[in-house]
Amino acid sequence: MSDSETFVVEITFHRGSNLPVADLNTLSCDPYIHATVWVPSEPEHEHPLAWRTPTVRRTRNPTWDCKWRIAGVPRSGFHLTLRVRDEDPGDRDDRLGKSYIDMTQGQMKEGFEQNEFEVKVMKRKGSFRPYIQTYLTAILPGSKLVLHPRIVLSVRVIAKSPKGRVGRAYTVGPNKFSEHFSPMIGRMVKGGTVGQGTDGSAKLSMSTFVAHKFQLSGPVPPTLKHEYVGYAPFIKSMFSNKGIRGHVLNHGLHKQYRIIYSYDKNTVYGVVPGTTEAVLDEEKEKSVRQEMAEQFLRMTCYGEEGRIFTYVITLDAEWRFTETGKEFAVDLLSKHSMHADVAKEIAFSGEFFVQKIRDVESGGERDTDPRSYELVIDNDSGTYRPKKDLLPTLQDWLSGDGGLGGLGKVTAMDGFDEHLKQMKEEKRNLKARLKAEKAGRRTDRQSESASS
Repeated sequence: MSDSETFVVEITFHRGSNLPVADLNTLSCDPYIHATVWVPSEPEHEHPLAWRTPTVRRTRNPTWDCKWRIAGVPRSGFHLTLRVRDEDPGDRDDRLGKSYIDMTQGQMKEGFEQNEFEVKVMKRKGSFRPYIQTYLTAILPGSKLVLHPRIVLSVRVIAKSPKGRVGRAYTVGPNKFSEHFSPMIGRMVKGGTVGQGTDGSAKLSMSTFVAHKFQLSGPVPPTLKHEYVGYAPFIKSMFSNKGIRGHVLNHGLHKQYRIIYSYDKNTVYGVVPGTTEAVLDEEKEKSVRQEMAEQFLRMTCYGEEGRIFTYVITLDAEWRFTETGKEFAVDLLSKHSMHADVAKEIAFSGEFFVQKIRDVESGGERDTDPRSYELVIDNDSGTYRPKKDLLPTLQDWLSGDGGLGGLGKVTAMDGFDEHLKQMKEEKRNLKARLKAEKAGRRTDRQSESASS
């Protein structure tokens, strides 16, 4: 067996038990796992791969049954860290504890499987308050509170990684997504989204600001790697987190990221159907591409009403984006450094929009066939300034291995292209006109109510 061979590993986070009490009112917590994988063979400055499970509400014994597949794992193994946290309404979550698992060289072989093994959650790695509350609750008369928190998970080595892929570990699936809603921020920026949520049921108001995360299929091509451009001294200090000004800016952007992409009881979680399977035949792969494209169109409301989005794609193929506009406040929120959570390196960034490329008779209903739509994506980002000559690579990846091959067309354009600027301006004018029309109708209804 060659030392250069790498493997696809699947980690399943099954459940937890006896987690600390973070909420005295319910004697429970709102737990989730933030997992990171670090491969010793990779440079120390590289960020570890990360994965977050959905939050389970009001329980000390959550069931997640959440899978994470990683490829490019070397024979030497990997180090898995589990941070168990309690989701809070603010921008800081309580730490419930931490666990470590090391997968060694002897375990990294095809067919290896360790099913539903239990790991201890170390209390000394958690926040002080939940454990004090847990012990106080345990000594109450009649209390049957059980201590000793545990996490149950499974690990299996599925197969060898595909040959010719990048020489680092990367996430291959499942293709999960999340939508983060903020009515307060929506009212601040006077923008937001009108239309249905991902599940097709929730009608979102104009004052609802929505931030999206969408896990594309890795790996990102190795050439798609851009570092921030330190065009001013304060930019360098912000990313390096040095000096008083740099620390304030860095802390402020981290906090803004946590607010925009905050997790709460309204957060929508989901996984693209079919991507939970480790091995797909040609027919299933075609179906998955279709489902990926459909999910993307639902998240962008099919590009209706002149929507333009600001985006960042991370090195591990997570696509983060929000709707943006020309309003000052929206532009303030659309800084790519915020979307990247002040990461020094990302894969790509810019803006994109969705447009119809063909008309299909749909009987007055919205055309939901992905083949009827085109994704137009650019490199309009002053923070990272992605290279123009890498746009074809981005286009090929998104329309192929990245997972959006089900769309009718993917077009990557330079942010300085005059035709692109014209298309964006038309989108903004359409959005402004529709917004004015809705405001006028609202005023008319209020006048009618007052006169009746």
